[in-house]
Amino acid sequence: MKIAVWLDVPVPCFSPDSRQRKLLRSLLPGAELRFCRDKEQFLRALKDAEAAFVWKFKPEWVARAPKLLWIATPAAGREDVPRRLIPRRIRITHGAFHGPLIAQTVAGAVLMFNRGLRNPEPWGREKLECRDVIGTRALIYGYGRVGKAIAAKLRAFGIQTVGVRRTPSRTSVTPAAAKKLLKTCDHLILALPSDTGTDNLVDGAFLKRLPPHAVVYNIGRGNSVDEAALLAAVESGRLAGAYLDVFKQEPPPADSPLLHCPKIHTSPHSSAFGATYLDRAFAEFAQYYKKNFSK
Repeated sequence: MKIAVWLDVPVPCFSPDSRQRKLLRSLLPGAELRFCRDKEQFLRALKDAEAAFVWKFKPEWVARAPKLLWIATPAAGREDVPRRLIPRRIRITHGAFHGPLIAQTVAGAVLMFNRGLRNPEPWGREKLECRDVIGTRALIYGYGRVGKAIAAKLRAFGIQTVGVRRTPSRTSVTPAAAKKLLKTCDHLILALPSDTGTDNLVDGAFLKRLPPHAVVYNIGRGNSVDEAALLAAVESGRLAGAYLDVFKQEPPPADSPLLHCPKIHTSPHSSAFGATYLDRAFAEFAQYYKKNFSK
């Protein structure tokens, strides 16, 4: 199979280095890999490509790829490879390996807010607030691979976890049932995609159901939170704080009050960052290739 690979981006852990290029070649000894440095190289490679491994794929590129059978992206989100605009004959796969990485970030944020790790005083014990997380409850909206990995990590700290999804299971409940649990929620964790009707799910009315000591953590997509309502709740003391890895507008404006509120911790859409990110992505890509395309 001829595979066009274009993953070079400014973020180091998202762009393959020479070791990782060799790794992918070693994982796919029967494939013909063409690593592309830019869009122009990639578009030329599509002429003969049977598969594309890329961060984003525009629907108009399909006309340049008459032999294309498979588009793979390391990204978990679906917005940059729009299934509904790409012919059904082409398989589309997204990264499913993010859970263990994101779970570490969420666990760190939970401990940061509750164990006094955000203390601005170098030595201010009289002002330090620490909370025992053992026995606290986390509601995890978006209980797929990422949500379940977060739950497993938090349970190791003695935190009770309840997943929230439209189709409930033994360890999850429906959004309607979750409303009754919000009043006893200590950690509200959002691992929601952007394409399933989640716009402003967490609005002012939703936030009022949470207790004042609760913290909101969003590592899914920024569309799910009414940012003005969240900011108002945190600044007024209605909520203890928030950790935001994603925003409605990315990057957010430099003067966004979300970036300057002392009780809101932000990160640049980086909850899955790690030196092994592409190693995991390549292993997953190779596994799918061998199962579905290797002769």
